[in-house]
Amino acid sequence: MAQYESDLKVSAEEMMDFLIQQSIAEIDAHTGKKPSEKNIEQGYRYTYHKKVHGSDCIVTAHAKADREKMELKSEYDDRTIKAEMIYAIKALGENSCHVVYTQNTSQETSSFLAKHIFQKQMKKQFGRVEKYIIEHREKENV
Repeated sequence: MAQYESDLKVSAEEMMDFLIQQSIAEIDAHTGKKPSEKNIEQGYRYTYHKKVHGSDCIVTAHAKADREKMELKSEYDDRTIKAEMIYAIKALGENSCHVVYTQNTSQETSSFLAKHIFQKQMKKQFGRVEKYIIEHREKENV
C-alpha cells in the first residue's frame, strides 16, 4: 500500500468535483462513452482494450464517488495488475481541504526508492491539481 496526504487550498467540494470530472474524462478517453456525474456517484463499471506486453488485453475498471463520505474509489484490473485507488477528502475550511490518496496494487513494492518516487510524484500531481482548480475558480469569478 502506498499513501500520500496533502492539505490543499481548495474546498472539499471543488476537489470532489475535479475528481469526478477527471473520472468522466478518463472513461470517455478509454471507451468513447461519457457517463454523467450521477453514474459515477452510483458506481460506473466499464471495460476497454489495451496492449500489455505486446498482446491485447481487456481491462475492467470501476469508479464510484460518495459525496456524503467525500470519497472517490477507482479499481483497475488488466489480469496482470489489480489496483485500487482511493481519494478521501476532509474539509478544513471554506477554501481548504485535506486529501488522503491511497493506492493498493497486486504488485506492491516496499523499496525506499519506490516509496520516495511515489511521494515525489504525488506532491507534484497534487500541486498541479490545486493550481488548476484555483485558476479555474478565478476565471469563473471574473
